[in-house]
Amino acid sequence: MLRHFPLPAPHRKTSSKKVVVARLQELPVFLATLTHKTLVLTSISSLLSASIGGILRRSHNNKLIHGWEELSAVE
Repeated sequence: MLRHFPLPAPHRKTSSKKVVVARLQELPVFLATLTHKTLVLTSISSLLSASIGGILRRSHNNKLIHGWEELSAVE
């Protein structure tokens, strides 16, 4: 008994020019996505930086106030 296999579809070679054009058409979307991700990461890092800076500043100020109170109590 013979098995009948479908014939492979004729291989169509896409020209390199078409590939380049297709890739160039995708470029604006890629750049927009990359820019958006960069802006989001920048925003998150600046928020974290501001939060950490505020916490450290408050901690430093509390130490200064506490130290000043100790010095005032000694006098």
